[in-house]
Amino acid sequence: MKLDKRQRLIAGVSLILLGLALFWLDLEVGLGQAAVFFVVGGTFLALYLATRKYGFLIPGGVMLGLGAGRIGEDSFFAFGESEMLGLGCGFVAIYLIALLYQKKNAWWSLIAGAALIVMGIPRTENVFAFLFRNWPLLIVIAGVLVLLGAFGGRSRGGGADAGG
Repeated sequence: MKLDKRQRLIAGVSLILLGLALFWLDLEVGLGQAAVFFVVGGTFLALYLATRKYGFLIPGGVMLGLGAGRIGEDSFFAFGESEMLGLGCGFVAIYLIALLYQKKNAWWSLIAGAALIVMGIPRTENVFAFLFRNWPLLIVIAGVLVLLGAFGGRSRGGGADAGG
């Protein structure tokens, strides 16, 4: 019974803090459409904190991330593709929250989050376009690295020249 009271306390405090943060953001930048994402995401996050059911955390993180990205689009936080960056941060938050509250290693969300964050950084599409056009250069670079390793003077194996 003690654990249930603690979970409800955490969920209630989380909702209060989220509400205060949203109130401040609305005064500073105006939430507009982002408010819907924050309300839905905050509700799912509160349900997760109250019940520890992982199924609530995923939509909570995604919706809160989309809300953060939507705010970034219309404010001084604008940097790259803000909705994609926000969504990526939402997936990273899923990993961190699950790790902190349940000691659960939800590594899959780090992969999704990292991919979205990288794609949201400005001019990343130019780098990928260059690599796509010039992919044989990656093979050349790999060959150079192998050659440098061969002439580096250190042996990795346990062979005759391993210094025994």
